[in-house]
Amino acid sequence: MMVQLGLIINRPADRDICIALGGKDRWTSEVFVEEVASGEVVSCKMDDDFHHALHLMREKGVRRLPVLDGNGELQGVLCLDDIVMLASCCDGAKRPDVSYEDVVNTFRGIRLHRGHEVKHRSDALAISGR
Repeated sequence: MMVQLGLIINRPADRDICIALGGKDRWTSEVFVEEVASGEVVSCKMDDDFHHALHLMREKGVRRLPVLDGNGELQGVLCLDDIVMLASCCDGAKRPDVSYEDVVNTFRGIRLHRGHEVKHRSDALAISGR
């Protein structure tokens, strides 16, 4: 994450870094963040609920969101992996704050955003090697 005066300028994803480094004939120490980071910074606010964060992740195809305070200053990073640990089963009596279905739908949205679409169950099994 590139931060200037406490404000987020850009956030390269690990995938962006790997792809960029693979295509450059330079040492890692010679590559700057601004060369590999995507232009748009997608973030959430401290008072946003998990469903809003999941929606942003799904729509923008990201697994991590910088969390900003009211002044736009970075307070932390919310990872989809963190939300997975909060998810619970929807038993029908009362819907949990974050359900397994919410998380799976977010993972699916991220994959679709990146162009990974599985049309049939047999395709998914072939990909997984089963």
